[in-house]
Amino acid sequence: MKARILLILALLLLAVPCPASPICARAVAAATLDIGGDWEGTGLTQEIFEKWLETLPNTPTSKRVAQVAAQHLGGASEWEIALAINAGLKERTPHDRLVPAQSERATTPESRIGLGFEYSLYRDSIRIERVAEDSASALQGIKLGDKIEQFGEWSVARDGARKVAMQIAVEPYSEDKPVLLAIRRGDRLLHLELQPSLFTPAQSVGVRTLQIGRDRVGVMTIQDFGCVSVERDVARGLDTFRKSNVDGMILDLRGNPGGLVDVAKKLAGYFLGKKKLVMAEEPLLPGIRPADHFTDAQSRIQVPMLILVDYGSASASELLAGVLQYYQVAYLVGTPTYGKGSIQSPYTPEAQVFEGLPVTLYATSALYYLPCGRTPQHRGLQPDFEVHQPFPTRAQFVVREEQLPNSLSPGATWDAGLYPDPLRDWLRASHRTPRVHLPDGDFQKEVALTILSEWIRLKRPPG
Repeated sequence: MKARILLILALLLLAVPCPASPICARAVAAATLDIGGDWEGTGLTQEIFEKWLETLPNTPTSKRVAQVAAQHLGGASEWEIALAINAGLKERTPHDRLVPAQSERATTPESRIGLGFEYSLYRDSIRIERVAEDSASALQGIKLGDKIEQFGEWSVARDGARKVAMQIAVEPYSEDKPVLLAIRRGDRLLHLELQPSLFTPAQSVGVRTLQIGRDRVGVMTIQDFGCVSVERDVARGLDTFRKSNVDGMILDLRGNPGGLVDVAKKLAGYFLGKKKLVMAEEPLLPGIRPADHFTDAQSRIQVPMLILVDYGSASASELLAGVLQYYQVAYLVGTPTYGKGSIQSPYTPEAQVFEGLPVTLYATSALYYLPCGRTPQHRGLQPDFEVHQPFPTRAQFVVREEQLPNSLSPGATWDAGLYPDPLRDWLRASHRTPRVHLPDGDFQKEVALTILSEWIRLKRPPG
């Protein structure tokens, strides 16, 4: 078996006349990554592994992929074969990957018992990232950016942030068992007693309506574009906004890692209508023609709109935000985005090796370009209104695309500047101090609501 693998590698090396490059530290690091998933029952064998090696394109990069993959094949188990393939793929681009097929996507429960906050672990601290509106945390006034110093009998100073964070995750919450929490907010240390209760966790698509003075504002949060049901949920949410006669809308794509490009295209149509250019797909392999993609959905709403983005807004969420920014139906508020302008496809010759098995190989097949001719690859999108949270967030610690090993170059240096826009300039010159204060202290959203109120006021007929 090993002899057959070495023969395949030898043929690959002869087919690619370039000097051998040593295995670098990042390849070794890639091999140690936890690729996740349950690989038992996926049917991966050494024969399939060898067949996959044979289908690699004849390029210098393929030589590195084959070398690293073969070197990290530790045995005949399915998990080790999957680890070897993924270690090799990381030598090509950061996003090529083999994953176990999911028979059914897990759904977010309608309600659960708990405290109702989400948190992130930053080195030696635990920070609040999200607070559910109907939760015990909201009732006690917990805000984004609050730092947890004590949870019950567990102390960050004594036990370490990682152990305390784990305890928060595994705590068996009960409505008759209050939880003591010590929160650091600036220079203040707050001691709170929270009574666990039923709350609604964040859904894939969250919809709410806010009354801000005279203005009725729709706020929609999309967590990801991972399944087509997002199209349905967004359509229903927009219909709700239209029936409620909202004056404006905020689309929150912060931390949205993307997902299905077709979902982003469908959603673009909900705001633009049919036959609008969404993107140009430029294949990476020779012999495949570029393709233009257009919207095919009816417009569902036309109101002043702002889109919240941050360093964690990536891929399909950058596509949607960039398209709506280009057509000037929305302005972006927040920070520059992640910078992923590549597309991964499950329909490459390599992927066909795994047909019939409960695994899928996604290989980077193209870069996409927005209607303006730019790609978000590396640079990301530039916000029309750059606004940072005044406290640490998960997004601030994201390793962006251009910092990843083997990240694809966009092939050109694009001018990241924004196009001239008198309305944007007027809104920038208006009073930027938030006049809206949200219970969870979300500063970026408070600024966005203030800007949106100015825009609505400008459009409202006098009198």
